[in-house]
Amino acid sequence: MRIKIILIGLAVFSTALLAERTKLKPGRNVYSPQEDVELGREVAKDAEKQLALVNDSSANSYIGKLGSFLASKAPNEYKFPFYFKIVDDKSINAVALPGGPVYVNRGAIEAADIEAQIAGVMAHEIGHVVLRHGTNQASKGQLTQAVRPSSVAFWAEGLGRPLASSADSPRIRCCCAIRATPRARRI
Repeated sequence: MRIKIILIGLAVFSTALLAERTKLKPGRNVYSPQEDVELGREVAKDAEKQLALVNDSSANSYIGKLGSFLASKAPNEYKFPFYFKIVDDKSINAVALPGGPVYVNRGAIEAADIEAQIAGVMAHEIGHVVLRHGTNQASKGQLTQAVRPSSVAFWAEGLGRPLASSADSPRIRCCCAIRATPRARRI
């Protein structure tokens, strides 16, 4: 009888633990979520004048659908309007702009053997957006100097390891939603 009570207690405790997800908390930010969206659109407009984008409707549709699905599983309390584009660049990289634009390099897609690999990259970038890492970093810059982070170079420079690590929590949630495993479908 005592073992039964312990097992029931453990089951209830485990269920409660699983139900309580880690609360994601963006850092200090002088930008509003709406300003994230506006800034992202402004930078995206400039970026798309400078970047060579892939003009393959099948590839763009695939990445767009995968990205939209992943974004729908992310903890997106600000309802950022995500969209995904492919950059015609061989390097293995991706970049997210504030408020939702995500650019995935062709090289990252080509390097992926299975869907889960590129999904992980994209979900990581989604994590940067929902945690508002870009404008968090821009806020820090504005506190020390007069910076308007409206150039593509500012965003392409990267966010640093601590922010990259915290973007993995939403990535894990998104990838769990698609049941990303080593046996995931080939792309």
